[in-house]
Amino acid sequence: MRHIILGPPGTGKTTKLLNLVDEKIKEGVPLSKIGYFSFTRKAAEEAVTRACIKFNLERKELPFFRTLHSLALKQLGLPQESLMKRYDYKLLGEKIGISLNGINLEDENGIVFSSDKEFLSHIDISRAKKISLKEQWAYNAKDMSWEKLDWIYRTYKKFKKINELYDYTDMLSKFNEKGQSPKLDFLFIDEAQDLSKLQWQTVDKLAQSSKETYIAGDDDQAIFRWAGADIEHFINMKGEIHILKQSHRIPQSIHPFCVKLSKRIKNRRDKEYIPRDHKGKLKFHNNFHIDVSHEEWLILATTNYLLDKVQTELIEQGIFFKRKNRLSIKNSTINVIYNWEDLRKGKRVIKADVKSIYDLMSSNVGVKHGFKNLNSLPDKKYVNLYTLAKKYGLLRKDEWYNALDKIPLIDRVYIRATLRRGAKLSEPKVKLSTIHGAKGSECQNVILFTDLSREADKQYFINPDDQTRVMYVGATRAKEALHIITPQTTRGFIL
Repeated sequence: MRHIILGPPGTGKTTKLLNLVDEKIKEGVPLSKIGYFSFTRKAAEEAVTRACIKFNLERKELPFFRTLHSLALKQLGLPQESLMKRYDYKLLGEKIGISLNGINLEDENGIVFSSDKEFLSHIDISRAKKISLKEQWAYNAKDMSWEKLDWIYRTYKKFKKINELYDYTDMLSKFNEKGQSPKLDFLFIDEAQDLSKLQWQTVDKLAQSSKETYIAGDDDQAIFRWAGADIEHFINMKGEIHILKQSHRIPQSIHPFCVKLSKRIKNRRDKEYIPRDHKGKLKFHNNFHIDVSHEEWLILATTNYLLDKVQTELIEQGIFFKRKNRLSIKNSTINVIYNWEDLRKGKRVIKADVKSIYDLMSSNVGVKHGFKNLNSLPDKKYVNLYTLAKKYGLLRKDEWYNALDKIPLIDRVYIRATLRRGAKLSEPKVKLSTIHGAKGSECQNVILFTDLSREADKQYFINPDDQTRVMYVGATRAKEALHIITPQTTRGFIL
């Protein structure tokens, strides 16, 4: 029996699945007979964390709450060392004469493997889509000859065979061919709209040995076709349909705009849902002149380079922010500033903290020459400013922005500006992200840029559904206010 749970934005697909899991546990179904799998490690970890809290369990008691890749590794009994690591890709790069440093074993979108090298992307996507490499090359290759791509692929396969290594796609392929499926009573699949043809093959194999299957997703939020997602498989799938109709995120003023967007998608499952009982607000702007110094903000664009200009403006305004899981001020710098100011307030710190402070002071300016290594200071001893000045060569006692002179001046100016705005340098209230990277998240206030890259603009006119889905996902992240920036260039999404 297959159940298809359609969950529009904020309707709680994961919560619904976990409630179903709860029902099965109360009915006496053993935990080892329940499988819960998701597209990304982030989503799988969220599910297992919530399940452990909800059911008062330990992680080891949920052996089949994981990603499909992780399941394949477990069922095949492959050692962790057999997986391709960054070092292995580096060695492969030396063999083919191409630097392979830009390897992500999980990128900001949650994709298990990604690379900034076109040939690796072609190889991985062709296998995920279960099409020939030549077909993928002919469809989407830019600046690489088929002969070179074919040679690299053959070299890659030989490299893995000689070194007895597997990549993430190998795991699924190997499992689908000869892996042993766990005997599950109930199978739960979350974020199903993002699964590739290869992953659907894995799901089908698991379902064959399961008594009942629950598949949750939302085809309107399917934005990973470029990574091999087989959206049509989910749209055309047969089963008993359940639609989650109450959004706990989308406010009333934003809901009609989002619904209108979704109805522009031609190939979709029709579904109706209602907004939460809150007015909220929707605004359109011709430029990015929005005060983001208060409250929480998520700034979204279709590609990273479109966010570069926004980042520059935020720095000029002294706004503290996060992008790609990195703070706009290094954590190490923040810690040194706080430790220095603690010293000035009369508090004490340990040697490791003092060394970090001294590293940001010039010799014979902030600290006497020869004292930076702090050899005579015991590791676990706490010291104050007075002791540092008397015994350990400290020359300065003034504010951090003068004392820590090795912090570049432009950074000191920016940090001071953020502090004057009252920013707490622990967790920024402003986050920058691509729309793909923000999928699954939400925020009180969302700024959505509608500019498109050259390639996205080209694809928009070939297949408008995919880009409409991307904008729909961006618009539906907002819990309170959605600010839409009309295109700043000649290439933009038509509102």
